[in-house]
Amino acid sequence: MSFNAENFIKIRPFGGIIIFDSILCDGEDKHIDTTNISCFTHIHEDHIKGIEDLLAKPNSIVLTTDLTKELIGAMKGRGFIKLKKDSFLGLKYDKIKSVDEYKISFHRANHILGTGQLLVRGNQGSVLYSSDFMLKGTDTDFKDIDVLILDGNHGSPSIPQNLLEPSKAKKELNNIIHKEINVRRRQINLRAHVGTLQKIMVWCDEMCPKNIPFFANPKDIEIASVYRNHSYDFREIKSDKEHEFTEITQFEQPYIHFLRLSAPKELCEIQDPMVTTVHFSDIRYSYDNTEQYVRNSGINLKEHATHNEILDYVEKIKPKMVVVDNSPTRLATSKNAIDLANAIEKKLKIPSTFLPKKRPSE
Repeated sequence: MSFNAENFIKIRPFGGIIIFDSILCDGEDKHIDTTNISCFTHIHEDHIKGIEDLLAKPNSIVLTTDLTKELIGAMKGRGFIKLKKDSFLGLKYDKIKSVDEYKISFHRANHILGTGQLLVRGNQGSVLYSSDFMLKGTDTDFKDIDVLILDGNHGSPSIPQNLLEPSKAKKELNNIIHKEINVRRRQINLRAHVGTLQKIMVWCDEMCPKNIPFFANPKDIEIASVYRNHSYDFREIKSDKEHEFTEITQFEQPYIHFLRLSAPKELCEIQDPMVTTVHFSDIRYSYDNTEQYVRNSGINLKEHATHNEILDYVEKIKPKMVVVDNSPTRLATSKNAIDLANAIEKKLKIPSTFLPKKRPSE
């Protein structure tokens, strides 16, 4: 078979992936396509934009993992999800759903709760989209993959990434909690992406005395309730809306306030008393000034596979061709995607390219 990447997939300038001209994956804010099948790999904002538009579209089918569907229910409202029960389908890992000529399935990816690699098999061949993952704990036992799609946001091997494995990041957090909560009796703001934030809630519950209150935004509390439903155990989280933030800062006892990285900066810029703020961030996006970013980021928790782990993953999958997502939606510089595609072709001898060839700003 002669391989032309665009016979299998198209990647729009702002990140929507179209598989076989029929299936939209991890879409954009605005959808102008004519496809009726859409798939979403996890709940991070750069992967789930526009899902409301697609669910509102007549005769459309939206597929996710069952865990991601439950999390979307927490984010958007369970009533909303219930109304869409016939068009919004949550699949268990490895379960195949036949839609038209396609067999669609999600497979485990070690990222946040519910993340799934997307596999589509059709008359034209097979496409696997890795989405976000860490190598350990991610399924790699696939056969006969024609095209593998990778995110292009993994740092160049020439740049030291200094990513901390969760066990080491957890030790760093434990040291901070001991110093600020147990010794200084102070408050802490902890900032992370959704999903990671809930994992950190579990860590803090293990580390903090039981009388230390936790606060978070109501939406993040709803998402935390889904984590509890799936064997993640941690104390009650109080709403920072019921206890106005100015009131929280007057507490004489220490507390922990959980915030998304996208939360307004003023929530962390408290002058009196000064509140310690810890950012959990994965700097794989950064191609320049990496060391400076690491010093300023707090705890550089590993949330994604490194460049070399991506190469190991591709070697395990053994696809006939690799396409790297070069859209700016994924935050990386274009050089990241180009370097990754070139490394796969040079080191693994697998034909590789990147799409789109030009970004909108170029």
